[in-house]
Amino acid sequence: MAIPGLLAMHLLAGSSQGFAGDLKISLPQRSVSSPSQKLNREGVAELKHGHQKKAKQLFYRAYLLDPDDPFTLNNLGYVAELDGDADRALRYYALAARDRTEAVIDQSSEAALKGKPLDQAFLRVQDSDQAVSKINERAIVLAQQGHVFEARNLLESALPLHPQDPFLLNNLGYALETVGDIEGALRSYSAAASMHSRERVVVTPRVKWRGRPISEVAAANAAAVSEQIARGEGLDATTARLNLRGVAALNDNHPLVARDFFLQAYQKDAQNAFTLNNLGYVAELAGDRESAEMYY
Repeated sequence: MAIPGLLAMHLLAGSSQGFAGDLKISLPQRSVSSPSQKLNREGVAELKHGHQKKAKQLFYRAYLLDPDDPFTLNNLGYVAELDGDADRALRYYALAARDRTEAVIDQSSEAALKGKPLDQAFLRVQDSDQAVSKINERAIVLAQQGHVFEARNLLESALPLHPQDPFLLNNLGYALETVGDIEGALRSYSAAASMHSRERVVVTPRVKWRGRPISEVAAANAAAVSEQIARGEGLDATTARLNLRGVAALNDNHPLVARDFFLQAYQKDAQNAFTLNNLGYVAELAGDRESAEMYY
């Protein structure tokens, strides 16, 4: 899966090569800087020079001095994204937005935010397209925890509201491919590729995707799936995919659809233990104990 490089406030200034070039909002300038503010500014400077490890150390030092500072929490969320740790990034962003603050934004790439309270900026993020980034990141967390069906459901429920988001489409393709819906995955990957987005991937369970434009990643995924479909599947792969489709249908509370997939798998390989067990399970759900015992 993949998500946009930035999720929440990104209270980091300037532009440079790589991800730091996308930084949005600078730390506030005050007449008297606290030690944590000084460390945050130093961390920002290190990020601008591509020194991610050093920046993270500085942000953690700022956190030890003031664990409730929203700028520090947001910066820690940002570097967690750069590390590909979606779960940790979400936790820091939630903490950053948790409490009200009178801090004022000194500089911002969005003119409307300059000089405004940080609270207002957080509200702007919550009401903006960044909401889909949170959905994408939550789906990544679910997938990384092995809850792939929940990840798929989350992405599918968000699609009507964000039909043009290439990250959501690519992530949905990944989830569908994982549960055996190859045709659905191809449609989602192709739609993401057609967006021709140059936004780069940051958080992803596949390291080879990181740093590449999302539509380029989606196009490569679509090509791989297309090749798989054109090449055809071996008996074991076909049976496994049909069983996956059946399990997905059961997860969606569609036992009759699941039974149809399991029967297709049975027609391919009548000796496959997973298929037989799955047929026994749906027979048991239907109250057909005799058939269930036969399959088991």
